[in-house]
Amino acid sequence: MNSREALDFLVEQTLRQVEVDGGCLTDLQKRMMYFTESEGAVENPSTLYAQFEAENDTNFYEEQMGMLLARTYDRLKRNDAHAKALWDSAIRELEKGDYYFLVLWSRRF
Repeated sequence: MNSREALDFLVEQTLRQVEVDGGCLTDLQKRMMYFTESEGAVENPSTLYAQFEAENDTNFYEEQMGMLLARTYDRLKRNDAHAKALWDSAIRELEKGDYYFLVLWSRRF
């Protein structure tokens, strides 16, 4: 699994949890899960970050996303051992780089 596949999987599982919870994320909030300043960024990091900062409270977003990611992981642990193992593998792949998703993941405690 490469970093893009890892991010795609993690975001997909997170969005499934949003549906389970009956919540919603804006397009911008979804795009921020892909944020990185590393090579292979999905879109211009400076532009994305500036737009996000103008429209969102970053601390609140990170806290809420941390809780969402914790619920996502708990759901996978309870219901799908294979997907939980893929999640763990995807996180390990992202740890090789600099990805905002890891900041969100660290806020789950």
